[in-house]
Amino acid sequence: MRIILIILLLVSLTSFYAYTSKETIKTGRYYYGEYNSDDETEARERALHRLSENISVTISSDFKDYIEEKDGNVRTSASSIINSYSNITLRNLTPIREINQGNYYYLYYIHQDSLRVLYNERKKVICDIYNEAEKMHSGNNLAGALQYYYYAIVMMNSIPETNIMHGNSNLRTLIPSRIKKIFNETVFTLIDDNKEDEIRTLTFNVTYNGNPVSKLDFIYAERNSEYYTVVRDGKVVCKLTGPSVNYKDMDIRIEYKFSKDREIIREVNQLWNVVRKPNFEDNRRNIRLRKAKPEKLSGEKQTQIAGKQKYDFYTTQDNECPIADKIYEEAAKLISVLSNADVRDIAETYASDQFLQEKLKEIIKYNNPAVILNSMEVKINETAEGWEMRSVPLSCTYKSLDKQSTEYLVLDFDHDGMLQDANFTIFNQMYEELVEQCSDENEKKERLIIIKFLEKYRTAYLNRDLEVLENIFAEQAIIIIGRKLEFREPPKDIEYQKLNENQPDIEYLQMNKVQFLVRQRNIFNSQKDIHLSFNTINISKKDKDSRVYGVEMRQMYNSTGYSDEGHLFLLIDFEGVEPLIYIRSWQPQEWSRDQIIQMANFKILG
Repeated sequence: MRIILIILLLVSLTSFYAYTSKETIKTGRYYYGEYNSDDETEARERALHRLSENISVTISSDFKDYIEEKDGNVRTSASSIINSYSNITLRNLTPIREINQGNYYYLYYIHQDSLRVLYNERKKVICDIYNEAEKMHSGNNLAGALQYYYYAIVMMNSIPETNIMHGNSNLRTLIPSRIKKIFNETVFTLIDDNKEDEIRTLTFNVTYNGNPVSKLDFIYAERNSEYYTVVRDGKVVCKLTGPSVNYKDMDIRIEYKFSKDREIIREVNQLWNVVRKPNFEDNRRNIRLRKAKPEKLSGEKQTQIAGKQKYDFYTTQDNECPIADKIYEEAAKLISVLSNADVRDIAETYASDQFLQEKLKEIIKYNNPAVILNSMEVKINETAEGWEMRSVPLSCTYKSLDKQSTEYLVLDFDHDGMLQDANFTIFNQMYEELVEQCSDENEKKERLIIIKFLEKYRTAYLNRDLEVLENIFAEQAIIIIGRKLEFREPPKDIEYQKLNENQPDIEYLQMNKVQFLVRQRNIFNSQKDIHLSFNTINISKKDKDSRVYGVEMRQMYNSTGYSDEGHLFLLIDFEGVEPLIYIRSWQPQEWSRDQIIQMANFKILG
């Protein structure tokens, strides 16, 4: 009897405190939102929305220095800002949930003194974005750095605090100074000025702190039109026509807002028309079109002729390639084919190689390449399959994206110097940093294979090669062999484990993969232009003695009318005869380090 009484007392106390807690929320110093519905999703979403509305009513005046008032209504703008938090912190609140005769009741609440929790969660995301911007800045990816610095400013203006601290630095003042530094210290140098058929082609070297700029987007004026173009690995091409061919100088504007791409970060898109966004006039530049004196070309110089085209290759490398002459000859032949952009020429030149025929047709069809220079600095490196030549510059045009981009090809040759494959490269500075981080020759060989794979992966997007992507995201492990990918039954058991409650379940990864491939097939079939690049790449080992690598990337994707950005993770094993790729996870628009999938998520059992 005594036990029964204790149980009844505990039940009564639990009910009492639940009821008291609910009443306290409604009468105390809490923001709350509640809703009843026979649809649980509607009850949850409406309760969250009402919580956001109640918060914004009280604190709208706090935002007056940071928001754009809509029709003089500060409260409406504040409400939009608070609603943007629902994608992060508000959804992590634990609601009071009740079910009564098929009706769902949700009550979300947060104490007024705990409102800063919302701001702190937003600050964590801002700091993650800032850290990525810093990585890109240090790698001379100025376009990525400017974009994420500016997006961080947009998000900072959703926090009504004068100082946003990151360590000992105030991001409110630090980020604008970073942006201005990029504008002021970027140098354009005209290195080639060629006029033919009433078209004037200008080629510039672009440097920052004396080093080639990995990426920079800018707009240049030509007559009454403006053209959007992209510097890549230190070079860019601008074309002038009509009366513009006589220009003695040229006005440009360095891109920093990237308003068309703002959807890549959900909260930035939500806040774009609500918060105040600064303008930086330092981005405007007038460039005198006076050609610089040509630099002396050191190193070995080779000249090859293919058809009517003449190409000079030179290198500053110390190591010698015994078949360099053959490689230069094959490279010149390929460049001539791309320059002519003739399908029949491709079929004739590579009649015995169906793979190359298809690959080159896709490069021409989807990327509209044009040869930039007849004199090219290249590097020839030995690889597991033979040799590679880096980097052949091209100017590629994506009309529906309003983008002209300098791109580079890496050409793969067998041991005899015969061309085997051609792919678009990652940033050169990124490549060099990844190779320089190697602790020994074995790790260097393995990293070079990883880089080779990433360049094949990038090219698959630019060439819309869905077969390659389907193989990459298959359930089986895949091997990298030469120019093709093959399946292999994985010899090891790999276990996925969540590091915290914010990370996705394994079911998310599996469903995400299926949804990704279905969507990508539709995009490939419907979009006129597609461009993809990696803003950052990080390669790490499972442990010091392991030959298992984790590869993390921030992938930037643009297609006609759609942009996306997210976190790509690969798990690659070099302990067998052939390198195997086991895990490929894709998390679109994910910035929180707590939720990103990484090496620590995987336990290798076999």
